[in-house]
Amino acid sequence: MLRTKIFLILLFSATIICNAQTTGKISGTVLDSNGDPVIGANVIIENTTMGAAADVEGYFYIINIPSGTYKLKASVIGYTSQVIENVQVISGLTTKLDFVLQTSTVQMQEVVVQHTRPPVQKDLTYKIQGISAGDLEKLPIKGSIKDLITKQAGVTANISTTPISSQPVFGQFATIPSDGLHFRGGRTNETLYLFDGINVTDGLWGGYNLDVIGEYTLQSLSTLTGTFGPQFGEAMSAVMLMNPLDNVVQEYSLKATAYTDRLGEKSGTQHTWNYEFAASGPVPYLKNLSFVGSARVYSSDGYINGYIYPDYIDTRGIDKSGNPTIVPMQFRDTELYFGKLIWQVFDKLKLRGGYLNSKVTQGVYNHYFKYNPYGTPHVHYNDELIYAKLTHVLSQNTYYDIHLAQYTRDFKSHTYDNRAYYDIVPPVGTGEFSISGTDFVYFNSRFQRLELSGTFSSQISKQQFIQTGGTFERLRTQLQRLNPYGWQYLEDYDYKPFKITGFVNDKMEFSDIGMVVNIGLRYDYFNPNREFVTNIENPQGAISKIKPSQYFSPRLGISYPISDVAAFRFGYGHYYQYPYIYMADQGMNRQYELYPYPNVSSVQGAIAKGDIQEEKTINYEVGIQVKVTEDISADVTGFYRKMSNLVGISIITGYITSGDVVKEQRFPIFDNLNYANVKGVEISISKRMTNYFQGFLNYTYSQALVTSSLLFSLPQDLSRTFPADWDQTHTVAFGAIFQFPGKWGFSLLGGLQSGLPYTFSQFQPNAERAPMITSLDVIGHKEFDIGPLTARFFIQVLNILNRRNVWWVYADSGQPGIDTSPATSDDYTNNPSMWGSGRRIQLGVSFNY
Repeated sequence: MLRTKIFLILLFSATIICNAQTTGKISGTVLDSNGDPVIGANVIIENTTMGAAADVEGYFYIINIPSGTYKLKASVIGYTSQVIENVQVISGLTTKLDFVLQTSTVQMQEVVVQHTRPPVQKDLTYKIQGISAGDLEKLPIKGSIKDLITKQAGVTANISTTPISSQPVFGQFATIPSDGLHFRGGRTNETLYLFDGINVTDGLWGGYNLDVIGEYTLQSLSTLTGTFGPQFGEAMSAVMLMNPLDNVVQEYSLKATAYTDRLGEKSGTQHTWNYEFAASGPVPYLKNLSFVGSARVYSSDGYINGYIYPDYIDTRGIDKSGNPTIVPMQFRDTELYFGKLIWQVFDKLKLRGGYLNSKVTQGVYNHYFKYNPYGTPHVHYNDELIYAKLTHVLSQNTYYDIHLAQYTRDFKSHTYDNRAYYDIVPPVGTGEFSISGTDFVYFNSRFQRLELSGTFSSQISKQQFIQTGGTFERLRTQLQRLNPYGWQYLEDYDYKPFKITGFVNDKMEFSDIGMVVNIGLRYDYFNPNREFVTNIENPQGAISKIKPSQYFSPRLGISYPISDVAAFRFGYGHYYQYPYIYMADQGMNRQYELYPYPNVSSVQGAIAKGDIQEEKTINYEVGIQVKVTEDISADVTGFYRKMSNLVGISIITGYITSGDVVKEQRFPIFDNLNYANVKGVEISISKRMTNYFQGFLNYTYSQALVTSSLLFSLPQDLSRTFPADWDQTHTVAFGAIFQFPGKWGFSLLGGLQSGLPYTFSQFQPNAERAPMITSLDVIGHKEFDIGPLTARFFIQVLNILNRRNVWWVYADSGQPGIDTSPATSDDYTNNPSMWGSGRRIQLGVSFNY
């Protein structure tokens, strides 16, 4: 124990603090027309303080560049200056640039060249899929950024295939937070979410609500899957980098957009409207200080409604005559506000401070409450992030980052805020539908993370770029779960765990042979900082502090050019994720008279073992990038994932003593007992903008096999695996942007996916498939210049083919809306959540200044 503490102190002192990598690098050469180096040539990134000088070989490099698009200039006395525009920098990667300067004895106009990103990124050692601000504006994804993320290779949306009332624990956990995404066959909430390099993952429930992000909030968004580096921890499937503007700007920019589908019933309206505004520019009278801010308000009723009939309650659910009141049950209302100040104090010091706040209120459709729609719980999220960042450049080769941040998420899921309201109308229902009262769901939680973090980075030689760091996180997790009828507490706790992490990574670029190697190691330490019984089979036994968890994660990535037009890569890594707090602390209840002992006599859900361990994934990735033509590139990736120590439920027998009597008590517990594996192939083809057209095509084949798909369901047989509930063997996604002279164009976004699995025979779980899922969305636009403003008018058609996709089917019939039971009515079996929505038309306008 003493050695562990000494190690942690040394690690934390040596690395100071750790920060996620959100910057990239530019390197290249400055040569004359004869191919000789131009020694001492200055290379600067215009409108920034960043730059470098060419060495005796003409080589230069610039590190610590925030992701974005830039203009670089090379100049020296006696030569004509050259400017390269449209240079894109991606976090964690190197952009290659080569300047060729012409000799000149007189001052001549500088040469301007448009940069074209090479189709093969030769230092790519794991797959990165990026989305730029331009993509968000041009593609038909109005509503949620997830509509575009799910078109990336290896990413699918989570679709529940089990009615809420049929889920374990009476469907109580159907409303808890989730990111709603599966990356390479993993479960939901296996992703690390970073906003401006700050961790905004909910450590209590998991995930982050991407629905709040607007098209102006970010400058870029990158998805890292597979064998990403040791800078990123507590993620077994993916990392999402959400990067807003991070440079001082010299000009003002204003953007605004609004759209709606309130065009009448024939337009498929869901009573949706959206307003968004963004601004950036220099702060007046203050040198080198800029601001950036955005706001978004969105509202939609969704496509699934409930109905209130005049005499339904009085007739005990029999009379459904008359004109019903229509109540949206899948509504979503969101607000987002973001502001940031960027101050270049002097050339080598930059400070930033930011604030992000989002609010979400949404409904959850439960078919049992179709005729009592106000009896279902509504969900509330309130996310707040406050942070400060410092970057200090010690030399051209070395810099360090520090940030201090506090992230808070409040989550509520209930019907009424006022406890007394539950006592007014008791719950009454038939076998198929509720008549009165509410659902037995009440969650009230708060998660807070205070984080001190940063990195130390140095280009120690032309070949080696070293990063090292560490993080300290102080967490606070508060949760109340109860039955609102009688106000019976099922869970109630307030814990303050903490984490310490460290990493080191060495990126080696061997320019003579073109090979790039990323090798690193990560260390994680998590202290639950609470007491529990030492042996769960003796739930009234000795109490002690839960032992901390600590684990090392090696990571390796290699890229090697096969030729000038192809590069091979290989990646390997261990990835750990400590179970989210609601799993690790499941069943703890301060209201129980014997707390911190667990109440094993009355369990709704499970009791988590005190020594629950971290979940583990070993990732393997092999890929090749190929330049097909000057405009088209392809990436083929094969991956294999082996997951173990996954949290699941089991039934054990404990022993309870009452006086001289010892009796057996069976109860469910959470333990590390499940495992899974995923294998697959991804093929990504992209075409850059030429001849008025750019586009992408992604195909993924994968097979996700698990011992259990639902957290609170007992595994049928731990000796074998079966397809996961979210497994989709084949997925195809495509997008295309057409831009024509005259400032008009249109874009397409579509996909085709295998249907989701279901179980017909209990001896062959998930052996059958629901029908295939398809989508096709279109948006067209026309731009007009109005003085300094550019106005864009657009029309968007979602599900233009008006296909009624089937999300899930009844297992006995293999069809939606029809089962084989003579006891169920057609009204009950026609559950609208089995289908997707129909065609919908939206009109909008945006303004840019």
